[in-house]
Amino acid sequence: MGCTWALSFWYGGKLISNGHLGPKDFFQAFLILINTGKVIADAGTMTNDLSKGFDGVKSVFNKPEVITGYVEICDVHFTYPSRPDIKIFNGFSISIEAGKSTALVGQSGSGKSTIIRLIERFYDPMKGDVKVDERDIKLYHLRTLRNFISLVSQESTLFASTIRENIIYGVSKEVSEVDIVMAAKAANAHDLYWF
Repeated sequence: MGCTWALSFWYGGKLISNGHLGPKDFFQAFLILINTGKVIADAGTMTNDLSKGFDGVKSVFNKPEVITGYVEICDVHFTYPSRPDIKIFNGFSISIEAGKSTALVGQSGSGKSTIIRLIERFYDPMKGDVKVDERDIKLYHLRTLRNFISLVSQESTLFASTIRENIIYGVSKEVSEVDIVMAAKAANAHDLYWF
């Protein structure tokens, strides 16, 4: 920095003594170049951090078009915040293949609903990973993740409307009749399906 300033004053003094530049013009140009150079140099050192930050934000808000549904729960430890003394999971692991039916069976309070709450990210595990399509669910945009999840819980109460309206409840895009019939068949509710 000292050498740069010395060179600038030497060359500026030479221009002033030859009448090519006035002292006021020299100091204005000198200060502008020094200040802008410092800003450019500082910005240059941040480009690596900016690029890392951009990649991080991009990965968080990256919205996949399709989630196939391969779910992995790996070595999860979990307690509810309201009951920290009661362990729900202590190193629980399960893999659920995409497109396959999986039954969670157990007595009341054994953690069946908690597994679903972890997959839907209503809660995060204290330790361990919950992954969808081999990607940590914390990296998904939450609304996008939940758009790919549907749940039929053990409670049999439906909304006070038709079976058709219950099937398409919460869907934000237009649904064809073929898709509704397919969903009813997949849920073994086709015999109940009324138009």
